[in-house]
Amino acid sequence: LRTEADDLYKIRLRPVQDPITHAWRCGKAVVNAGGAFNQRFVTKAEYDESGPNICRQKYFKFC
Repeated sequence: LRTEADDLYKIRLRPVQDPITHAWRCGKAVVNAGGAFNQRFVTKAEYDESGPNICRQKYFKFC
């Protein structure tokens, strides 16, 4: 990994209990924490109502 990354970046790896499910568990923790992150999700109902425009509104609205 070090050979692929620019020297400006620190690379720190640590062992995890179960590498197969680790990413899923981290994602679940983020979702369960709530907050502003959850405001970025698009539900099927929202997409069915607004189409791709809802994605543009939620993902690319910076002001």
